[in-house]
Amino acid sequence: MSYGRGVMKMMNLPTGSVGAVSEMLAAAGLLKNGYSVFRAISQACYCDLIAIKGNEEWHIEVRTGYRSLNGTLNFPKHIRGKVNLLCICDRNTFEIHYLTLDMVPVELH
Repeated sequence: MSYGRGVMKMMNLPTGSVGAVSEMLAAAGLLKNGYSVFRAISQACYCDLIAIKGNEEWHIEVRTGYRSLNGTLNFPKHIRGKVNLLCICDRNTFEIHYLTLDMVPVELH
């Protein structure tokens, strides 16, 4: 497993493309689990995705992160708006981790 720049960076993807790949992987995972998924058109939106299933409604911020050698999940922790779920895409394994805001200290803006 690579702990450096990550698979997507090694593929020379621009930063914006890395984020788009993470969002698509997160959306695909939610769709596979029966959610209706809506993606923001503007990068200025307060969240990247909205996922709805029955009475559940998630306003999701997607981040690209990685696991350090000690197993800690590292990702940018500043979020804005009414986000209630973080989806972290591991840049080395492409695994998606779903975290509610009470599971991780975040900086709300």
